Amino acid sequence: MPKSRNIEDFVSGNLADLKAGEPLPCDIHLYFPQSMHLMLWRTAGDLVTDAFLEKNRAKGIEKFWVYRGDSERYEAYVNPPQARESVTAPAHTIEVLGQHIGETLGTAELPEEAKAERIGNLAQEMLRQSAQPDSHRTQNLTNLALREAVSELLEDLLDRTGQTARHQIAEIWKLASADPDFEHAANVSTFAVLFAMAFGRIDAELLADLALAGLLHDIGMTQLDAHLAGKAWNTFKPEEQRAYAAHVSASLELIQQFAPEIPARVKTLISQHHEKFDGSGYPRKLNGFQIDDVAQLLAMADILDSFASGQWDGSRRTLKETFAMLEGLEQARTFPEYFNPDVFSAVISWIRSAAAADARKSALNLVETQAAQLLKESVKEAA
Repeated sequence: MPKSRNIEDFVSGNLADLKAGEPLPCDIHLYFPQSMHLMLWRTAGDLVTDAFLEKNRAKGIEKFWVYRGDSERYEAYVNPPQARESVTAPAHTIEVLGQHIGETLGTAELPEEAKAERIGNLAQEMLRQSAQPDSHRTQNLTNLALREAVSELLEDLLDRTGQTARHQIAEIWKLASADPDFEHAANVSTFAVLFAMAFGRIDAELLADLALAGLLHDIGMTQLDAHLAGKAWNTFKPEEQRAYAAHVSASLELIQQFAPEIPARVKTLISQHHEKFDGSGYPRKLNGFQIDDVAQLLAMADILDSFASGQWDGSRRTLKETFAMLEGLEQARTFPEYFNPDVFSAVISWIRSAAAADARKSALNLVETQAAQLLKESVKEAA
């Protein structure tokens, strides 16, 4: 029996982190969000087998829940002390870079153009760090660090500028930590904002609209047949593809019905997040520069997380693998399918080219400077 019936007393774990041949360090549970029901799945000491993992992967189970009081034991099992330093390195760097972005956003003395350039470099480095992990375990920790960093940046920025969207964004973002169904929305929102900052787009109203569009872009999925939500995109039959595409208009209808005050730009971004640069997207088959340039950032974030999470073909990938796959798909065509080639090539350059090295050097110099200053202040206090 669960130690609590309140999902807020639990943290999520990933099936991919369970180790075949090793006993579980604590109880693990399944959560059914529609009925808000928690069920004890396996108990502490149960042996995890390859057959168990294979069977549940086939069922589409990816997450389970651990009581917060057991979370330290579970973390030690997933991330043994001897491996912790290498596993958390990208996440720690992202946290520090996020602090630098926050400090830069709050600097009144810095001209806006110089501020945008510095934040662009720092965000590019955050993006590069997000694509460093070689395992799903490290990727999960890195994604969590990204979500937390961007969430804190948005909250601080919107509070400082008085944006009314801050309450909507904060409330929806909280759901991602309690319900795995919201994790995709939070990831899309995170990467969309990160892409915008990496391109030097730091206007608070634009970032708020982009974040809210990311969090709400798929709410129309609630109006579709349940089997479509968990089915891999590349297995859709034509009639299933048409049914799935209806979630875009369903999202807009729900917003109009229950939140008509949502800004027009948010609705535009949501309406275009499945349009493709070659005109083969939906619902309007827009092409090229008919697509809003900020909507391209939302579309890129959506594709990135969908490919990484396995929504596209059922196979989970690290972000490094996902970027490589997307780059291969785009290069295999004489005309780009998904994205404005200038936008996508810039993102790829931040991940792997000499341009990324320059951004890295600039960003990490800032990190080292801050560390040196903190050390100096600690020495003074000790004296």
